[in-house]
Amino acid sequence: MVNLSPIEFSKEIINVASKSELVESFEVNILDDMIVKIRVYLTDGTFIDIFYNADTQKIAYALIKNKKRIFGIDNTDGWHLHPFKSPEIHQTCNSITFQEFLYSVEQHQKINQYKNETEINEQFGVDTKKDENRD
Repeated sequence: MVNLSPIEFSKEIINVASKSELVESFEVNILDDMIVKIRVYLTDGTFIDIFYNADTQKIAYALIKNKKRIFGIDNTDGWHLHPFKSPEIHQTCNSITFQEFLYSVEQHQKINQYKNETEINEQFGVDTKKDENRD
């Protein structure tokens, strides 16, 4: 996604976001000829903030929950990851597209949903194996 205008970059993000069941809506704010900010609202109440500067080629993706970044990737001083478990740290990584970032968010949500369902089942003594064998 390098060397794109803010409009071209926005179109790429909208195209990817529109295909995801996790995405509820989005806002695009083109600040000037070089900079765009996009907010992608997710069905679980979180959102992804996206920043792109065509002049500097800076790209940043951040998953926000309760006003805090819980996961992110950007290329300020080289590509690095802010992992789910410790979003305040930097881990060097390869460049990433929004599609790859959104896929990571979707997978994280699926894992959390599974964990929550498992905890609820355990809390109420639900035997899911027994239910799976029912006709």
